Amino acid sequence: MSELSDLEWTAGFDEIGEILGKALPPSASEHRTWWANHGGQMVHQQAWLDAGWRVENVDLSRRQVVFRRMRLGRHVGGWSVPGNGANDHRPNDGLSVELRKAVEQSRQPASVSIRVDWTDVGVARRTEHGWALPQAPEGPALCRIHTVCDEKHTATIAVVRDLPEFLATVFAECRAGKVAPGVAAVCERLGAARYVAIDAVLPGQAWIVVDGRGSRASLDNAIERAMVERSVAMVARNAGIAVTRLKAEIA
Repeated sequence: MSELSDLEWTAGFDEIGEILGKALPPSASEHRTWWANHGGQMVHQQAWLDAGWRVENVDLSRRQVVFRRMRLGRHVGGWSVPGNGANDHRPNDGLSVELRKAVEQSRQPASVSIRVDWTDVGVARRTEHGWALPQAPEGPALCRIHTVCDEKHTATIAVVRDLPEFLATVFAECRAGKVAPGVAAVCERLGAARYVAIDAVLPGQAWIVVDGRGSRASLDNAIERAMVERSVAMVARNAGIAVTRLKAEIA
């Protein structure tokens, strides 16, 4: 289990038996307490806890259990430090009880997620005189331009200082053929398209949620901006959308 990369693992009792090389005992299918995370010193219980997992849910009727990761990667406790033999463990390291508790608390697993609300900017239409752009809200934004290339949904993502200015510049350059580095990807995807959908995350529409507590993400903060942009790109890719992220200097 320590080698798994997922945060959650759903396994059937028979599947676990195949991995172990022997069937689970009858009590595993008859008593929920067999799957308890606490209240006992059973070898099987310590096995998943030591590997950094806990039982999230067990369904005896379906003979299925859900494990959830408690920590990522390997964890070494006990305040060990590099050294040899008995010197590896130093309980009297000079740290105060308060500091030791604070550090241990900071090492607890944390759940971090990004939430965004999208604003529908509108549709850009190709005309004989160029592109007719929708009226976009002024100011910074995380912009997303949707196109269809070879029957595949594609999206170009960029964090921009001013949304109307960015759209006007990009579509004008694509029409004129004088393309700045990075914008070529957008122009290539526009191709012969007649309609392009545009949406955006505006200031105040993104949140960073840590262990259920959230705060608004600032597009002016480089770290928070990157977290939102990369999360949006990852979600799109997981949905099968081909994503291009424009470099910051283009935006």
